[in-house]
Amino acid sequence: MTSTCVTRHLSLIDKDCLHPIDKAAVTVAVYTGPRSNELFALTMEDVVRDFSKITARRSITQSVTFKMPKTKKGRTVLLQPPARDALKVLVADAEKCEAADLTVWLNRHESRTDHVRVLLSPKTQTRKAVVNDYFVPSAWNTKWATLVRRAEIRARSAYQTRHTYACWNLTARGNLAFIANQMGHKDYSMLVTVYGRWIDTESSKELERIWEGMQNMAQITPKLHQKVTV
Repeated sequence: MTSTCVTRHLSLIDKDCLHPIDKAAVTVAVYTGPRSNELFALTMEDVVRDFSKITARRSITQSVTFKMPKTKKGRTVLLQPPARDALKVLVADAEKCEAADLTVWLNRHESRTDHVRVLLSPKTQTRKAVVNDYFVPSAWNTKWATLVRRAEIRARSAYQTRHTYACWNLTARGNLAFIANQMGHKDYSMLVTVYGRWIDTESSKELERIWEGMQNMAQITPKLHQKVTV
């Protein structure tokens, strides 16, 4: 990802999200890379107390039906500092609301009930008398289009935040298996196929990193061998 693109995304967060909830929502999206329908189904109860990680346990459909994530199971996402700070804002806002019972469909015939407080609700900012309790992809797309237009950057879909997360992590030379797991991919083949151009396959820094690791192994291995044979 070019530095210009990074600057634009950070500008959108810092300058063009006028409401603190919008700023927090976009920050979480960019720094955790969830699918949009997973982001809107996140609840206060999905965030651990020290804000080090969240668990994506459900997703929401356009018809406001809650179901399991695309992978059919929950996944833990470890949080970078900006995401932790953003979630503190969202949790503080969610604490003001009463918990509600959400029916989460595990499959076509089975469901569970989650007693939770959803982190992102259109009711936070709306001036209308009647409004949905929960964001759905189309509602967020409208808000996202406004944010992008205000930022004066090229029009792009809200799903772009997921791509941004992937590209930032790959450009920073993150472990492919780790990134794939964070994003909820079955394996890292999707990353290679979709984001291959962001994966540096020839770098002197990578060689140095591998050599440093090999040297560390050489220092540890004799000690381990000695410990086992004594």
